[in-house]
Amino acid sequence: MTSQTEVIEPEAAAVALSDGTQLRIAPIRVRQLPAFLRAIKPIIEAARAQGQGADDLDIAAILLESPDAVIEAVDAATGDQVSRETIDGLAIDDLARLAIAVIRVNADFFAQRVAPILAGTDPAASPGPGSSSA
Repeated sequence: MTSQTEVIEPEAAAVALSDGTQLRIAPIRVRQLPAFLRAIKPIIEAARAQGQGADDLDIAAILLESPDAVIEAVDAATGDQVSRETIDGLAIDDLARLAIAVIRVNADFFAQRVAPILAGTDPAASPGPGSSSA
């Protein structure tokens, strides 16, 4: 069960790379959204074709089928924290760790916070008393 605190502040994922570097993967921000959505489109299509959701993605298969998409998604989501040159130099297992964290953190964030707003079911997005809808 998700606590109210987790819905308000989604947890970031801690990722330890093979060289000992510790990264904190947080939900993407608005400035990262266009590049991230472009990057994950083939990942989403592959997942749907395999009947998978965010929790059961076969990252190895996606990495083999769409390596550029995985690299671009990780690059877009890690923002200023990890340079593209660093991503390009990662070991494949480190890229897989980052990709899993990026996809899971953002899938949870979108499911918990963004989807209800877009569906019109977020009580915080409802007009307050005395508001006009005209």
